[in-house]
Amino acid sequence: MGIYNAPNLIQEVYFGKTNGINELQKQFSKFRGKFINSTFKFSTKINIDPDLLKFNRMIENEFGFKTFSLYIINNIYYNAYTIPIGLTPGKSMTASETGFKFKGNRYTTMVCMSTGILLDKKFTDEELFAILLHEIGHNFSQNIDKHTSIFFTIQYVVSLIHTIEQILLMVLVPFAFAEKLIESIFTLPALNRIFISFGEKYRKKQKNATRVFDFLSGAINAIITVFEELNIGKSFYILLFSSISEIKLIEDYLLNKIKNITPMAILNTILGYNGERISDNFATVYGYGSELSTALQKMEYSNDGSIVKTAAEKVPVINNMYKLMILPMEIIATGFDVHPNTPARVNQQLIYLEKELQKTDLDPIVKEDIINDIKKLKQGLKNNMFSPRQKKVKNKIKDPYLIPKVYSTIMYKIAGGDVRELLYTIDNHQQFEDAYEKYKK
Repeated sequence: MGIYNAPNLIQEVYFGKTNGINELQKQFSKFRGKFINSTFKFSTKINIDPDLLKFNRMIENEFGFKTFSLYIINNIYYNAYTIPIGLTPGKSMTASETGFKFKGNRYTTMVCMSTGILLDKKFTDEELFAILLHEIGHNFSQNIDKHTSIFFTIQYVVSLIHTIEQILLMVLVPFAFAEKLIESIFTLPALNRIFISFGEKYRKKQKNATRVFDFLSGAINAIITVFEELNIGKSFYILLFSSISEIKLIEDYLLNKIKNITPMAILNTILGYNGERISDNFATVYGYGSELSTALQKMEYSNDGSIVKTAAEKVPVINNMYKLMILPMEIIATGFDVHPNTPARVNQQLIYLEKELQKTDLDPIVKEDIINDIKKLKQGLKNNMFSPRQKKVKNKIKDPYLIPKVYSTIMYKIAGGDVRELLYTIDNHQQFEDAYEKYKK
């Protein structure tokens, strides 16, 4: 698949795997290939690797970031997140047949990915690159979705107020200066931008210092992991063998969630949900929808990199009993989480591509690519759904994730994968169309 720029045809908001995207994916594979066979999911060289730094510069060039920093965290658990910075209302990006790009090199962002997911061979290079596209999509979501833009604006104002509060505390309580300064760096966008830009240049020049920092942070994460694994083991014991009633556990969990409700948390849940859908479809428009789908499903039906959960996987009955016990808590957690359930995320990608396919004058190459993407998405969804009519039901029963898959299947049949889909009627495809028209060169 190449760059699509067919004259006299309508413009598709499906860029596919352009030459620039293909080169980025190759560079990412080259970087990851150096570490994929590591005995331990721990490295002090990974963040100063020349191919990683080159990848960052290539991302800047492709998407118009002033500074882009992919930072690898030494941690066994599956995780990836972004710290998007820079809110510029108006015509702050451009759109062309090769994709979206920020104008004027004003945007700075950091994407963090754990060694747990980066170095796990169950994930392909393409799947992890799709996750990166999703994270990059968070930076563009505020330009594509006005609701996300409103949320970012409010969040920045709250961050500014919070930072002023921290500065006042530093004056009143001098001994807390260092802690408050660090907290301010991660809350105020302006300081965050400086921090990320400085950090990206620093790890290139001060390699030894970077390695020492990575070693220390990795060691701290390792200690934290020990306690987290003990807590996971404890939760298995409490749910499966203790005399504490399930109703009591659910009640305590719900009360704890209610205690932590804040206006910002409510706003984040309401407005952030569509931001996640936008970011998923950002990967979709670059031809990585099916790869993101399989990556999400592998994360959904897996041990999250946990040692205790890995052991539980080997005894499907125990794992499914545990999953059944925590299911009520997970249903409650869904209402407080900005992320849609995985089947809903896959379904939204299908909806986007099927709408794109309805265009009458599609480029034949683009049409073929979209059809192939739809087939892969549907097959991936089918593979992770439960049906008693399917063959090899006995093998399904041996599946350590049978309970989550049965629940996902029910939710998919009822509400497209997530009950919140019944409430969120925003047309993401139209949002991308509008954004393309607004920002096209």
